[in-house]
Amino acid sequence: MKAQGRMEEKNRMEDNNEIRERSGHVGRGKLWKPESCFPPGYEHWEQERNGAVFLLGAGIVLSLRFFGRLYRMVKSLYLYVGQERVLREDAREMLISFRGLTQGHWGLCVPFFLFLIIMAFWHYFYYFHRTKSIYLMRRLPARGVLAASCIRGPLLGMAAGAAVLGLLQLLYYEVYLLALPKGCLP
Repeated sequence: MKAQGRMEEKNRMEDNNEIRERSGHVGRGKLWKPESCFPPGYEHWEQERNGAVFLLGAGIVLSLRFFGRLYRMVKSLYLYVGQERVLREDAREMLISFRGLTQGHWGLCVPFFLFLIIMAFWHYFYYFHRTKSIYLMRRLPARGVLAASCIRGPLLGMAAGAAVLGLLQLLYYEVYLLALPKGCLP
């Protein structure tokens, strides 16, 4: 009797785990399943991820020119009298704003965001060309399944990219404030 009760409990737990896995809930130690962010059967999500990471990384690496601009600006604020470095009297007027130093930096990440927008459209066209299941997806009772499978991955990438760029902007601003002489702080 007890053995039969244990077997029924075990079967019930396995059924619940299977239902959770099918519905996209977290299961078996995975916090995120890439399959839930892309159309069913889509095999190219790893290439998309790698492309997006490459484009974001390239934009970030190219934005490092901020440090060269900052170095040149801080260097121009000083005069050398003999061996001593002295802050110029007109240093406050020569100061370049943070916005001026970072102008155009985030434009380098535009290809990243364009790539993700194009991927959202590609996911939609995937239903027409690869699986021919667009008609099935349109007939599903849950109306948002088609749109969610097309845009969930790209939107997640855009949110992650925006968060990384926001944190980088804060880091650059902190470095800017640390590099300025005390008499020139905004």
